[in-house]
Amino acid sequence: MKEIKCIPQFIFIETIKAAKSSKGNLTQSLWKLDSDTILQQANQFARIIERLDQKEGILHAWFKVDDTIPFRDFMKIENQLEKLMQPEFGEGWEVEVLLVPINEEKDFEDILETVEQQTHKLAVRYPFEIFTHVVGFGDALLSQAMTLEGVKQFEDRYVSLYWDNEQTVSHHIRVRKNVQDWRKQFRDFVVDHDYQAALELLKDLEGNNMTKTLKSLLQMMIKRLNFSFDEALNYLEETKEYLSNHTVYQETHSILTSLQSTASKERDLARIVELYRQLEVYFEKEDYPSFLVRFYRAREAVLYYLSQHGQPVSSPVKIGKNSSIYQVVDQLEEKYESGAITQYYGAYFYLKSKNVADTLQVRNHSFIGHGRKGINHRDLLTAHYGTASTTVKKARHRFRMDSTLMLKDLEAELDDNYEHITRLLLAVSRKLERKEVKKDEKSSHLSVK
Repeated sequence: MKEIKCIPQFIFIETIKAAKSSKGNLTQSLWKLDSDTILQQANQFARIIERLDQKEGILHAWFKVDDTIPFRDFMKIENQLEKLMQPEFGEGWEVEVLLVPINEEKDFEDILETVEQQTHKLAVRYPFEIFTHVVGFGDALLSQAMTLEGVKQFEDRYVSLYWDNEQTVSHHIRVRKNVQDWRKQFRDFVVDHDYQAALELLKDLEGNNMTKTLKSLLQMMIKRLNFSFDEALNYLEETKEYLSNHTVYQETHSILTSLQSTASKERDLARIVELYRQLEVYFEKEDYPSFLVRFYRAREAVLYYLSQHGQPVSSPVKIGKNSSIYQVVDQLEEKYESGAITQYYGAYFYLKSKNVADTLQVRNHSFIGHGRKGINHRDLLTAHYGTASTTVKKARHRFRMDSTLMLKDLEAELDDNYEHITRLLLAVSRKLERKEVKKDEKSSHLSVK
């Protein structure tokens, strides 16, 4: 029988802060960290790990991070920290960094929501391993949130590990397994971007403002993922009374409006960015058929954008209804060679790159393309990353980096809108939960009488 491994969790005291100029203004995409302090704590973590019987595996280093740093930069920070700390743990253990956004105004529930998202993903990723929380280090609120969510998500696979500078003592939490109530199932579905399943759980709830808001937001995301942007906007506007002053409402309204703009250049670029937002969602979910369908369409969309907007309006590339994608590529290549198009070189070479071509070959050989092969995620990682000897997280980081550079060349950038909507859904659902609990308590008191 295969031995069940532990996945150690350690909270670092260091907070990753946004770098500021002398005037106090944020410097774009910059952050600062104390490498010496982090390495001291990493060394202590490594000493603890050495005392375990297990000599290899994955370990997670948790850091608080200033939430003014854009979410799109989190992978860069994680990569920097992992490279910094990895030598402390030797070859057997692989460090993965998890970031928890914080600010002075965030309370315990805000931290709990972020930790809930992270631990749920870990529980799905590690269905048999033991969540081993090294207790007594880092921020107290974050540690408390990790304990609560570790027990909730991993149940009887949660262990508290204590360290007295010489030896470790573990305490295995035994949890009585109960049938999950709809609240936890709902939140799990939201974190997994399974909006249809989340909506089904709300079907029989009474129609108060919060319930209606949640249903409309979920309907909006269902329509959005199916590219029905006009219907998505209608559902979003149903939440106006409750959310109109919320920054996520305003941000999402602006995005959905741009996706339907009458100005073709704005609309076409907005749709490229939306495709890459969705690609990140499906990569994270490891839903590779959905990822490959959108990846093929994204390449088409960028090709179309270059052909229509990469040169003077008076002479766009004419694309016939029956033109194949290869004919469009040939026409575009001729335009670049002749000097008719003199911009967006980065996006052009991205489209012609080997990793894009190899990734599309995985699609072409599969049942969603022209072949009958199944979609093997290792083939996909090899195609895009260059080797199957990597993790989904590293491959996702490479994908985001490539996508970001390409979009930057088009004068666009990925944003954090899907992440913001997830947090908003979780925040509204928690308010609804409190209301439901109060109602249940009231009913219980009435029954007792």
